[in-house]
Amino acid sequence: MIQRIQTLFLLGVAICMGLMLAFPLWEKENNDHSKKISLDVYYLRTFASERTEIVSWKEESAKPVFYIAGIAVLAALLALYSLFRYDNRKLQIRLGAYNALLIMINVALVVYLIYMGEKELGQHEKGEFYIGFYLPLAALIFNSLANRFIRKDEKLVRSVDRIR
Repeated sequence: MIQRIQTLFLLGVAICMGLMLAFPLWEKENNDHSKKISLDVYYLRTFASERTEIVSWKEESAKPVFYIAGIAVLAALLALYSLFRYDNRKLQIRLGAYNALLIMINVALVVYLIYMGEKELGQHEKGEFYIGFYLPLAALIFNSLANRFIRKDEKLVRSVDRIR
């Protein structure tokens, strides 16, 4: 059962959420290039520029947001656990639903922190979104595809049991 297509999708969820830990999520700089805000899964950092011949950034503050990394790790581990529970499809479906909830909470927290960062700069231009922002969205798609194929297998097994 581990060779089914949902295995690849669940592995994709785990990989996406694991890679989210390594990539930055978002960054924004104000118009006069004097302040910059950066977000990754560990910190929401504020930088101030030091005006010399070359613009360099000095970190002013760093607000820890480790809970985003914790939720990402939890979602990756839940996907891996669900991957090896192929003998119990109903449990896999439930774990997939919990994992979707965790990923959506993670995305909501990231969007909230981006909103707070934009509010701190007080400008209406959008920041720059990096690959780390899109990885949980890809994981959510992989998770829903995995759940779809797990349900399809469960339906097939039920129909075969009725025939017997």
